[in-house]
Amino acid sequence: MTLIPSGTADVNDTAPVALSFAAPSPNPARGGTLLDFTLSRAGHVRLLVYDAAGRRVQLLRDSELPAGAHRERFALRDEAGRDLASGLYLVRLEAEGRVLTRRLAAIR
Repeated sequence: MTLIPSGTADVNDTAPVALSFAAPSPNPARGGTLLDFTLSRAGHVRLLVYDAAGRRVQLLRDSELPAGAHRERFALRDEAGRDLASGLYLVRLEAEGRVLTRRLAAIR
């Protein structure tokens, strides 16, 4: 049996964090949804929402962020502030030279 003193990191805690993008929550969403993502390193991030036809609906983030966990709230509104219609939308995360996409269902 090995004891690890309180406040000491285990070897597994030092594993590198990978870029990740969780499914929107809640999904389907009625009044808004949360978008959680983790960056393995600091860098430029773009978070965008597109409708099913591929038209840009909203640019949620276009900025530098530090490494680690991040959360963005999406109020289900377009760039003009109008409520989104019920339907399927794609949320696109561009970071670390990669693109990750998640589906979002909006219901009214």
